[in-house]
Amino acid sequence: MLVLSRKRHEKLVIGDNICIEVVRLSSDAVRLGITAPDDVKIMRTELIEKDAEESPPSLAQWMEDYDDAVESGQSRISREEAEKRYYKRFGNDMGRHQNGDW
Repeated sequence: MLVLSRKRHEKLVIGDNICIEVVRLSSDAVRLGITAPDDVKIMRTELIEKDAEESPPSLAQWMEDYDDAVESGQSRISREEAEKRYYKRFGNDMGRHQNGDW
């Protein structure tokens, strides 16, 4: 890890197209301004960790859990209905055909 000291309004450059500026300092925080191309993903680590905790299961895992539920008698819905519920719950309709059918 590279550790640098910067004063207010001082900048540092990463590569050719990423610039970080110290915008504001306070006793317990630093506000940074970051200029980067649109294709560079910039996220705070606490959001990455939260996203990892809340990531939905894959469709394959969801269907495996469905199969286990059917085998144990806990579910009586069809595989097609299980897949519909997956996409409805996680807000992804990639399984839907162009005409809207499943």
